[in-house]
Amino acid sequence: MDCSLVMIAGELAKGPEMRTLESGSVLAVLTVRVKATEQGRAMSLPITMWDPPPWVGELEAGVGLVAAGRVVRRFYALAGGRASRVEVVAEQVARDSDRRGRARVRRVVEGALDALA
Repeated sequence: MDCSLVMIAGELAKGPEMRTLESGSVLAVLTVRVKATEQGRAMSLPITMWDPPPWVGELEAGVGLVAAGRVVRRFYALAGGRASRVEVVAEQVARDSDRRGRARVRRVVEGALDALA
């Protein structure tokens, strides 16, 4: 069984970038900062979400978030050749203070784990 599953908990490093595409779909690009080591060093991770709930666009830097989704590698063309980027495509995103939202994130993770069983 193939599976790509990731769960991230951290704080929003900056406000979300919201893009409305020609198709009418909305893409939210979130940058979440997480502790990378026990010594407290942090790293920022890119998270995208297609057609997010409206409240995502109102988030501000510093808000605690929990996200569940899958890791993807995207390829794109540059003037000198091809390049790639690894990012998380979130199925669910919740404020860490939102119990219902965290339950939705938990269901995504549990569903993926059940599929592996």
